[in-house]
Amino acid sequence: MENLQQDNTLLRHDVDNSFVLLTNQIKQKLDLLDTKIAVIEKNNATNQDILKLEEKNKALEQRRESAVLRNKSILVDQEISNLKQLGSIQPLQEIKTLQQTVQTISAQTNSLSMKERARSQDFLALYNMTTDSLNNLEVRTQSKIKQLEIDHISSVRAIDHRVDNLINKTRLSQYSVGTQLSNIQSDFMMKLQETENLTLVHLHNIEKKSEDMENRNNLTFSRIQKQINDSTEQVAMTAHLPSTTSAAGILKFSDVKLSVGLNNLSAYKNTGKFVCETKGLYMISPSIMADQTGAQFYIYLNGKVISETYIVYNSNNPSTMRYTGTVVLVQQLLPNDSLWVYNPGYHLNGGIYTTFTIVKVK
Repeated sequence: MENLQQDNTLLRHDVDNSFVLLTNQIKQKLDLLDTKIAVIEKNNATNQDILKLEEKNKALEQRRESAVLRNKSILVDQEISNLKQLGSIQPLQEIKTLQQTVQTISAQTNSLSMKERARSQDFLALYNMTTDSLNNLEVRTQSKIKQLEIDHISSVRAIDHRVDNLINKTRLSQYSVGTQLSNIQSDFMMKLQETENLTLVHLHNIEKKSEDMENRNNLTFSRIQKQINDSTEQVAMTAHLPSTTSAAGILKFSDVKLSVGLNNLSAYKNTGKFVCETKGLYMISPSIMADQTGAQFYIYLNGKVISETYIVYNSNNPSTMRYTGTVVLVQQLLPNDSLWVYNPGYHLNGGIYTTFTIVKVK
């Protein structure tokens, strides 16, 4: 569209320049024609002045010659009169001389008349030439003006034709541009709709990913917080065997003296199994008194023996001897790990003499 407007502007500029140039050329030719006509008129006026001067000169010459002739005629008449008066006094030779003089004057008069006619014919020929030149110049000027008018009309028609063609092309281009703009607008709206749909889907995916990430972050944060809580949470227990026992099985330290961070304490009292609730590093230490030689006890973790301790062995087997066996372990426990102390069937003392301590150290 901008290119068409530029072409239209350039064409209008060319048309204006052509009009200006053609107008200047016509003006120059008309000025030249006016100059030539002025020169011709000036020459015509000069010729007319020359003719007038020639006529005046001719009249003066005729007057002068007429005056000379009159004077000569008067002289001749006087001489003839004198001759008549003299009669035969003057010699015949003088009469011949006078006759010759008269003939000479007549010849000069005829010559002057012939020159006058010749000059009149020359002036007439010059006047006819001047008139013909003016007529030819006028005909040529009119022909040139008509040709210039024809050229001007042809140029104007050609320019009008070019302008009409440019207007038609501009209209076609505008229609084509309008169609292209409409197609582009339709394509743009379709692509915009597709982009909006894709954007909505993308935003939905982003929201979903954001929610998933937030959930993962929350879960991670919860895990980290739980780990922090687990690492900082205090878990400890100290319990005694309530009475002396010789029964084989799990020792139930049900006389709990201290309990921190335990929620299943009642289950522990009933079963004798310590079930880990918080992951961590635990110190495990049972201290058991026995009055039977060869007594021992075991520590189980999830059904596997992790420690075996002999309390005392005395071959003399005195009945009044009592000994205490103590073991200290450090064990990494996970949630739901089960830990207990097992008596194979030895006689073990209860009360404050037999103690089971568990402490979460990390």
